Amino acid sequence: RRIRALDVIARSMNASHAPSAPSPAPSSGRIAGWMAAVLIAVTVVAANLGAWGWLNRPLDAPDWDGPVEGMAYNFYQRDQSPLRKEYPTDDQVAGDMKVLSAYTKRIRTYTAAELENLPDLAAQQGLRVTAGAWLDQRKDNNAVELDALARSVKRNRHVDRILLGNETLLLGRLQPEELIGYIKQMRRKVNVPISTAEPWHVWLKYPELAKSVDYITVHLLPYWEGVPVEEAIADVERRYDMLKRAYPKKYIVIGEVGWPSNGDRFQGAFA
Repeated sequence: RRIRALDVIARSMNASHAPSAPSPAPSSGRIAGWMAAVLIAVTVVAANLGAWGWLNRPLDAPDWDGPVEGMAYNFYQRDQSPLRKEYPTDDQVAGDMKVLSAYTKRIRTYTAAELENLPDLAAQQGLRVTAGAWLDQRKDNNAVELDALARSVKRNRHVDRILLGNETLLLGRLQPEELIGYIKQMRRKVNVPISTAEPWHVWLKYPELAKSVDYITVHLLPYWEGVPVEEAIADVERRYDMLKRAYPKKYIVIGEVGWPSNGDRFQGAFA
């Protein structure tokens, strides 16, 4: 019995160490099935990509052949800067006015002292001017700007509106009471409508500022609020309507609006 038991153990050990039988090679039918499945998947993906591309193909924006109500104008030429005290010549600005007069009948400016005769050059092309004065913490410079603006208004009938400051409250350059003080001061010098330019939320935050101006000039720039481009137009309309509801008796002018043609991403917005 003992010998038989050892013999059984030996046979079982030999069986456990015996090489296993090789797996049968996949059949040609199975390989063909795999290839067909891969081909179908690739075809479906390609069809979906093609359909998406056709439905979402880029479209060229239609050309605008109508007049533009007004344009904001910065007179510095390429590579010029007020920080380096580099200013355009009268001929350069006159050339700009000739170009702009083909598209609009009004320009908006940002400073009065740095090129005091700009309204005269604009008038030569029949352009009306919403003339601006640059205001900030420099009280002496503010006085120079306001005096230059007053002279432009009195000298040139094409200056029919003025703007005192550009986003001065947004950027913390002045306090509301300071800006309102400049508006009151200028009203004693000229007889044209006066405003200042700020984003929509600044106007809503300071109703006393809205009360002090003759009309509201608002900047509606959804890019700088991180609004995606596909929602930009709706956002502009919504913010404008908010101001109309808040100040129903005030005339509202959009001083800046648009979308950058190039630049970095800002939150959810892409240029």
